[in-house]
Amino acid sequence: MRSASVYLRRGCYFIQSEWYTTAGVGILSGPAIAVFEEGGLNEDGLAILGQAIVSALDGSRCDVPHPTDWKAVPSSMPPLAGVKSWRAFEKLATSIEVAEDEAGPIVLTPNVYLGPREGYESVPSKRVRVTREDPTLLGKLAVKLLGEAAGR
Repeated sequence: MRSASVYLRRGCYFIQSEWYTTAGVGILSGPAIAVFEEGGLNEDGLAILGQAIVSALDGSRCDVPHPTDWKAVPSSMPPLAGVKSWRAFEKLATSIEVAEDEAGPIVLTPNVYLGPREGYESVPSKRVRVTREDPTLLGKLAVKLLGEAAGR
């Protein structure tokens, strides 16, 4: 299983791979990618967003050693967004989970932010599926789900 997360925060899409520890805990890790919206993504921008999501899926890993010190786990997403903490990042962000198993397809599941203590909760009833062969459609579906979560 490969997975990643996509966030929309202040007109910018942030994408990052999810790595799973030997204890089965997911950690957002690896390089974070930012795609700026700038008033709406055209077809090329949607394709770039879709390709960034596929790249993040391809960067997903399993069996990473489980951290003994969580404060030592690097987090590249908040600094990329210009904030100091996940709490500050999440306050203004909507999110979707992206997953793909060996048989495909890619599954996008929107999340609802419940607050700083609860974090995000997935909304399986709004899940959509798409193949990786059409990055423009993947980008469109990600934008649609994130926009709906943001009340756009």
